[in-house]
Amino acid sequence: MDKVKFCNVPSYDEIGVKALYDKVVKLPGMAQYFPDKMPVGKQCCKPYMYNIWNTIYPDDVTAVINHANANRHAISSQRVKDETIVLTEQWQDELDSLPFVSK
Repeated sequence: MDKVKFCNVPSYDEIGVKALYDKVVKLPGMAQYFPDKMPVGKQCCKPYMYNIWNTIYPDDVTAVINHANANRHAISSQRVKDETIVLTEQWQDELDSLPFVSK
């Protein structure tokens, strides 16, 4: 236990056990720490998987978490385009001509 490098992982689906378990277990030296089969409908404990993975491949875990955070917190250009309202001069004049009172 004193050799395990514990880590906290965000609760994102894209870096969850379901998404990464098969890839993690196939890494060299990892399969010995995981069962050959899991009961139907069950999956590995997320903290266990990440703590073992972080102990053996700490740079990989850091990269996966950083990538997930960057994607979660980045504003995509398509999203900005989808949420942008284009206002013509005609509509600007029309809106300016209407009385507006903030309440």
